[in-house]
Amino acid sequence: MQNGLLRKVEYIFVASTFDDFLTHAADFHRAGKKTESSVLCSVVFEDAVRKLAEKVSVPQASRSLDAVIVDLAKQGSMTPVKSRRWKIYAAVRNKALHAQWDDFDLRDVGEMLAGTREIIEAL
Repeated sequence: MQNGLLRKVEYIFVASTFDDFLTHAADFHRAGKKTESSVLCSVVFEDAVRKLAEKVSVPQASRSLDAVIVDLAKQGSMTPVKSRRWKIYAAVRNKALHAQWDDFDLRDVGEMLAGTREIIEAL
């Protein structure tokens, strides 16, 4: 525990579990099911960002996802360009989780899927 082994195992388990969810989201995406794909991907995206924040000691409890992303960029966990992309994914997430389906398209979800996989691989 002192060497962080349990924390590493937790990240591996979580990454594996959410990778399964992301696979389902990708399957829905390939089938043209924007609603289903966006909701599943949104949950995985937020969890991955928050796990990364926890991993690098960026405060995230009771904070908006955008604020966490800003702090991750300030801390150096991502480039400024990547930070802007993640904020776009967060915007798609907000629209998906508030059933504002007309405010994004299937291509937006595809980009969020790719970005979310990148975050999970970094965990």
